[in-house]
Amino acid sequence: MPERIVIDCLGLDPASSMLAQIQPLLTPLQK
Repeated sequence: MPERIVIDCLGLDPASSMLAQIQPLLTPLQK
């Protein structure tokens, strides 16, 4: 869900900001 990742990167809320920080760590697991 690229659009979701974009929203997380924008850090519109604390939860999204945290997810954006861990997203790079989760990406290799998703592939």
